[in-house]
Amino acid sequence: TYTGAAGLTALAAAGATTAVLARGSFNFNTDEFTATEINAGSSVAGGTLDAVKGVVTAVNGNTLTVRGATLIRAQQSAVFADAVTVTDGSGTTVRQRGNTSTSLTTADISVGQHVLFMGTLTNTSTSSLALDVASGYAILLHTHLGATVNTTGSGNLMVNVETIQGRPVSLFNFNGTGSNPASYYVNTGGLSLSGMSSGDPIGISGFVAPFGSAGWRVTSQSIENPLPDAVREEPV
Repeated sequence: TYTGAAGLTALAAAGATTAVLARGSFNFNTDEFTATEINAGSSVAGGTLDAVKGVVTAVNGNTLTVRGATLIRAQQSAVFADAVTVTDGSGTTVRQRGNTSTSLTTADISVGQHVLFMGTLTNTSTSSLALDVASGYAILLHTHLGATVNTTGSGNLMVNVETIQGRPVSLFNFNGTGSNPASYYVNTGGLSLSGMSSGDPIGISGFVAPFGSAGWRVTSQSIENPLPDAVREEPV
């Protein structure tokens, strides 16, 4: 553990290919990121693996299409806003942010889920990126929906989805999910639905239900009603 200049010296000595993860805050007015903590080398989970962070737009067996950002370790480069073919398998370790369960499998990854995948790139061409995570990792992250209310019920909503992680719903293929984005089921659990009416714009943060199970997990985290004008939906 280092602080200040000593940490920068240690980081420089580690070399140019060292994995680095910086935590802090971004100032949109000055386009500057201020780090409060930096992990490097073996302190970074999956520090030797290629990584894809994005949203699943289609699922076909053990092949997933993901749109987001790709980190290519060998080339020390990153590719943004491209489609990546991700292949998973029974050896893929699946975890969910904020959930200690070890029973999750690749069946828990469905269309619309925001995910961090770590594995090995089998194709590094920017026009046909492919990542193999059959022996790698998938970390399910909170996913944000932009939608309008169709109907409300007891502990659930039916909504018309317009965006997922800031991307238009037209980019997503829901075949096999059991979901229809125009009448998308959201299990809201104990979250308050007070004041919601048909046609209201809302934002929903949570996790997509397992593939083949329609809609949204009961572990939805928050609902914004109405959707604030200042909300940023960054397409990552």
